[in-house]
Amino acid sequence: MKLTADMRLRTGAPDDYPELQLDGRSLAIVIAELTKNAEITQLVPAHSWLWDKEELALAWDRLLACHVGQVSHVPLLICPDDMDLHCTVLVAEQSCLDSEFVWSRFGFAMDWAMTHIEWLPAIAPLSFRRADFVDEVFKYAELCEWSIEI
Repeated sequence: MKLTADMRLRTGAPDDYPELQLDGRSLAIVIAELTKNAEITQLVPAHSWLWDKEELALAWDRLLACHVGQVSHVPLLICPDDMDLHCTVLVAEQSCLDSEFVWSRFGFAMDWAMTHIEWLPAIAPLSFRRADFVDEVFKYAELCEWSIEI
């Protein structure tokens, strides 16, 4: 699947907002279909909806965790009512390899630190070429008006 960043107007949203997409489709919709969990479609992108600056910094830091061999739990989608990491948070277990980023599984964080996770049924890992992933994350950050320091 190809990861991209774009602006989307989603049904029920007051405005369009930045989101990551897989093959041109909302990340929430694709993950909901892959995991057979329709509730995921109600979640919104963490990186464009988190209101707390510390939580937002944590989310960006984990998305860009790029030391080879590093595994992190990246908050991807959150509850649109609370807009924080204390309610419903869908995370991806992300591994950084020499030439790619891999989202090996998805689950719901049971604590704000994302150390206890209720994993969803297994799906095939999603892999992204490292250079393409980084390019799209930088584009996503620009759309979200977030400054990434290298």
